[in-house]
Amino acid sequence: MEYPIQITVDQDGYYAEVPDLPGCSTAGETFEVLMRNVQEAVSSYLGSLRRHGEPIPTPSRKRVTLKGKFIYTSVRVAA
Repeated sequence: MEYPIQITVDQDGYYAEVPDLPGCSTAGETFEVLMRNVQEAVSSYLGSLRRHGEPIPTPSRKRVTLKGKFIYTSVRVAA
């Protein structure tokens, strides 16, 4: 599964939110650290949904763009 993520960059580093997964967000000092962290955050979020018998949200359409101060890309996780 591949979920789009919204990345914000500021003086402290990078911050990512996963719009398809309410409340799923993370941060990292570098882009590489952020991407590892967001993959772990999404995997943990989906694992929690599975454990509680909740439905897994279908990822919205993949977008890779740069718009203003936001970067939109995606993260792939095991189904």
